[in-house]
Amino acid sequence: MNRHLLDLLAGSDSVWVAGQASSHCVRQTILDLLQYGPADIAERLTLLTDCMSGSGLRILGRAIF
Repeated sequence: MNRHLLDLLAGSDSVWVAGQASSHCVRQTILDLLQYGPADIAERLTLLTDCMSGSGLRILGRAIF
């Protein structure tokens, strides 16, 4: 767990998330942020979904978005 990154995100006004695989990398990043990040991180998240692909398992990505 990258505590330094989580500390930086805690002090940010907004957190933008993008990546290639919504069903894998991006999904896990969001789950980790919600579990380990600041309590109000969900309110500050912006997901750039038009920049992602489903990597063949779109149902996993849809379950979280």
